[in-house]
Amino acid sequence: MKYLIASARSGSSAFEKYLQELMPLENVKKVLIHQFPKNYDNMWEYGEDILKRFPNSFLLDRKDKQAQAESLAFRKIKYEDNYQHYHYKEYYDNLDSNVVNECKRYFEDHSEVLIGLSLKYDKNLLYYEDILNESYLRDLNIYNKELYNKFLHPKHKERLFVKQQKTLT
Repeated sequence: MKYLIASARSGSSAFEKYLQELMPLENVKKVLIHQFPKNYDNMWEYGEDILKRFPNSFLLDRKDKQAQAESLAFRKIKYEDNYQHYHYKEYYDNLDSNVVNECKRYFEDHSEVLIGLSLKYDKNLLYYEDILNESYLRDLNIYNKELYNKFLHPKHKERLFVKQQKTLT
């Protein structure tokens, strides 16, 4: 068993699917660091317990906190806590700077815990921006081109930036 301990909006769902198909015998399971069970007091205690019991687990975060915060803020505003809608490809056309800033502070707290766990347990902290790079995955010896194209290729990003012009044909 291996865990993928991640912050939200970090590509963890796609990376979990990638790892599950890459390592089918390992039983990879994603957990979001902030969703710790009630029998834990905080994120640190939860992450530490997982890493003690499953030392070959992965840590995943996102470098671009602004983009991470915008991703959550957009979905919180549009869908509230209806998480089934959190994986649509969409243009972020309704962002509130107060909500974005609140989300950013939230993610900075998560990152602090993930960085601390990485240092204490001498584990690589992987980043969303890096796992989209084929050479990075090759360097980690976890690269499979077919699975990369299926789950991690940048074409799968959920945030859309440029609206296509409609043409009459």
